[in-house]
Amino acid sequence: MRQKTIPPICGVGRMKLDNKQSKQIEMPERAAWQVREFCETLRISRSTFWKYSALGKIKTIRIGGRVLVPAIEAHRITTEGLK
Repeated sequence: MRQKTIPPICGVGRMKLDNKQSKQIEMPERAAWQVREFCETLRISRSTFWKYSALGKIKTIRIGGRVLVPAIEAHRITTEGLK
């Protein structure tokens, strides 16, 4: 599977050092992330995720009983942060 490298949110996540000034998170390409996978990748707790989701800072979608984070939203958060 091809992997996309995306800048980190708040300086956390699995880091790949390209040079001394650049830190990046490697996120596999996919249409949407499960909450557990999203939190593990960005190294945030699920309670933090749900807090920001309730505040509207992380947009989610529901499919059946599952809550997912769209890939475009994950990309936005990793590039712009939680605004």
